[in-house]
Amino acid sequence: HLSLPVVLGSIVTIVYNLADTYFIARTGNALLIAGVSLCAPLFMILMAFGNIFGQGGSSLISRLLGKQEYDSVSRVSSFCFYIALAAGAATGAALLILRDPFLKLLGSSPDTLPYARDYCMVLLFGAPLIVVNFIHMNLLRCEGMSGLSMLGTATGAAVNIILDPIMIPGMGAAGAALATVIGYACSDLFLLAVVLRRSRHL
Repeated sequence: HLSLPVVLGSIVTIVYNLADTYFIARTGNALLIAGVSLCAPLFMILMAFGNIFGQGGSSLISRLLGKQEYDSVSRVSSFCFYIALAAGAATGAALLILRDPFLKLLGSSPDTLPYARDYCMVLLFGAPLIVVNFIHMNLLRCEGMSGLSMLGTATGAAVNIILDPIMIPGMGAAGAALATVIGYACSDLFLLAVVLRRSRHL
């Protein structure tokens, strides 16, 4: 009941990350594909920040629920939510300032840099939405709502996959990134609605 949705949610996350590459590959532009692929470590950085507070917070909340310290659960979940937004904003701002040196460090060449820059710019502006997605996705599992957590992730992935073929032809790398950020925003709204309507303690 609890583990299968977690596994399926992880599979959806993998599909989420591959969707952009798949639709960009259909353009046949090797430089565009390379530019977007170079930004994969950026995703890993944002996911790492999200999981620091999402998985760390869920571990603490599970123990607090066991002790029936419900006021502390509320405080910890609020802290995780706001610190994730702050971490996403700070990371996005820092990497926007250091954008070109960061992309060159990842291996961008003069040919791939414009595509990587377009993708990176949109992604960094949406960094708070991406980081905070991992908070409620993890915390809802503490209250046994793994299925709803997975559904939230799947909602974002579906939106991303629907928008990719619409946005990529006209906007290129920026369109792929925008589709991703909108997908995460939809997932965030779904998970936040679940927390506000269904959760007893978060």
